[in-house]
Formats: sequence, C-alpha cells, structure tokens
Amino acid sequence: MDGAGPEAHRPDVLVGPLRLLLAVAGFRAGLEWIDPSPPLRLYLERGAGLLFFCALAWLGMRVTDLLILRMRAVLAAKHQTFSCSVLPLASHVLKITIMTVTATALLSNWGYNTGTILAGLGVGGVALSLAAQKTAENLFGGVAVTSDRPVTIGDFCRFGDQVGTVEDIGLRSTRIRTLNRTLLTVPNGLFSSVTLENFSKRDKTWFHLMLNLRRGTTSGQVRTLLESIT
Repeated sequence: MDGAGPEAHRPDVLVGPLRLLLAVAGFRAGLEWIDPSPPLRLYLERGAGLLFFCALAWLGMRVTDLLILRMRAVLAAKHQTFSCSVLPLASHVLKITIMTVTATALLSNWGYNTGTILAGLGVGGVALSLAAQKTAENLFGGVAVTSDRPVTIGDFCRFGDQVGTVEDIGLRSTRIRTLNRTLLTVPNGLFSSVTLENFSKRDKTWFHLMLNLRRGTTSGQVRTLLESIT
C-alpha cells in the first residue's frame, strides 16, 4: 500500500485504490441482493470492511506522496534544503498516522471496543518506551535536528571528531559522507547532542597566504604587491 516508488509521482496512481473502493462498494451492494446466512454474512462484511479500510489507507498514502511531491516542486527553487530535509520526515509521520487511524477504524468497524484497546496500548506503550529508550531518543533527536535545522542535507559539517557532508536525515539516524568517501550512520540521539560546526553556513572564508619576498625588495614593490592582491 505504500506508494513510495517512482510510479507514485503521477496522478494516475490514484486509479488503483479508487478501483478497489468501487469494487468493495459493488460487493456490498451485491451482498445486500444475495442476502447470505448470518454467519456467512458476518465474515463477508468483515472481509469487505478490511478491503475498504486498506483501500482508504492506500489512497491516503498515494495522496500524501502527491502532496509531498508538489510541495517539493514549489519549495525546490528557494528552499531546497528545507524540502530535502523536512518533507521526507513529514511524509513518514503522515503515513504512520494514516496506518494508525486506519487500524483503529477497522477494529471499531469489527465491533471491538477501541477505547479499551487504546488504553491497553497506552500501558503497553509505556512499557515499550522503557524498553526502547534509545529508539525513542533517536526519534526525538531526528525531530530536533529537522525542526531546529543546525544542518540540512548537502551541508558540510564537523560533529565531534568527524567531518563530512550530510546525505540523509531520517527518523532514526543521519547519514554522513566522510572525506574518505565512506558512509557514516550516526544515531539522531547522538547527532542532536554533540556540537555541530556547519561549514556551509559560514559567511566568510579566511584565506591565509604567505608571501616570500627577496631581501632586496623595495618598499615601493611591496606596496604595489599589496595593492594588487587587495
């Protein structure tokens, strides 16, 4: 259902989920006409509900891909670093939200008490967060790096004792291309806590030049040389 491939860049990718929605609607209409026995009807309705919500999630993800692509095209001219850093993260968050809402709606459609389920997930989430503190730390670190933007994709920076170019900022880690052309993966929790020196944001570059002059160089020659390089 995740339309993240190159085919998701065309509006006609919406045809697939829309066809599935129409097929489910036709199946439900036919189900009313056939009028099967109650046990069979229950299973058929649950199956149709599963396909319906899967189609909605599929459609939501494809619409998200199209919106992110359109925003990237609009922002690419003046905010290229923003579009390369923030929009992929926003796309991941939106898709996770779509999947969560779809799963909750499906369970509610099947007759389960979603309030109890959500309460249980809350208790389980606390236990899971305690067991996965590093993962949560990296997730919030990625949000901090993306929102604060000390560096963006394409920036040449120094962090700790490493130097390289930022190639990707994900939910869990940031990928750096080092001077040795190796790809260094840094957890966002660590990357957001170290001191970052962004060389790409400097307004001036110190050019330190040593001039070797002969002992017999006159003051006029030195003055002429200084005027020619200033």
